[in-house]
Amino acid sequence: GQAYFLHGFLMASDYWVNAAKKMILKYGKVKFVVFSDRQTKTVEKFMNQFDCVLMSGSLAEDMCCMTKCDAHILSNSTFSMMGALLNPKKDLYVIRPSHYFTGPWTEQKGCFLDEWDIVDSSREIKSRVASILKIGSIRNRLYDIFRGNKHS
Repeated sequence: GQAYFLHGFLMASDYWVNAAKKMILKYGKVKFVVFSDRQTKTVEKFMNQFDCVLMSGSLAEDMCCMTKCDAHILSNSTFSMMGALLNPKKDLYVIRPSHYFTGPWTEQKGCFLDEWDIVDSSREIKSRVASILKIGSIRNRLYDIFRGNKHS
């Protein structure tokens, strides 16, 4: 949720689009199951562009459903990685981001399995700016502006 936005973890929408196109090239007709705890412009844009169903259950329900998917497009989260790792299918096709961002200036190395396919990724610019400007009220005001809230 908000922590991912403020700490610079959100990935730019081109990662999701390019990963989906790669999945479609591999499998043909694809129905994407989108796991999201909040509706963002990126999620909305993705769901308008591709054949999708939104899954927004409890953490346990979402994880259970993830482990039953035929393939995975990972987000920048441990939760999505665990969905792929716990999936019992042999030769499971997994797409992962080229970078695993853990803060405004850093990325974690060695988090992904070598056999997972890589799609280039970058940080969503508004998320990165908000994470760099960790100056209390300025950060909160920028967050509100990005969300479209008006200030007097």
